[in-house]
Amino acid sequence: MIMQGWLALIIYVILVISSIAAWINTKIILEEIDKIKKHIGMPEEKPIDSLISYDNLNDDKKKVMKKSDYNESLVFSQAFSVFYS
Repeated sequence: MIMQGWLALIIYVILVISSIAAWINTKIILEEIDKIKKHIGMPEEKPIDSLISYDNLNDDKKKVMKKSDYNESLVFSQAFSVFYS
């Protein structure tokens, strides 16, 4: 009985360590990709923040969606999610 508890604890610790290692590895890879993008001259991507209004998201590309189009797509996506849930 005691061995099963220790085995579960060891497996849990291994899973936690491996997930942290995978997260660190992913972060390193993404930083390297950013360095390569800067080196070849690609523009930086702006992070999307929930506080940014939808109209300001595509200012760089000059493809701002009309508010009515956004509302229609929002209603459609909500209806679609209800259909599949």
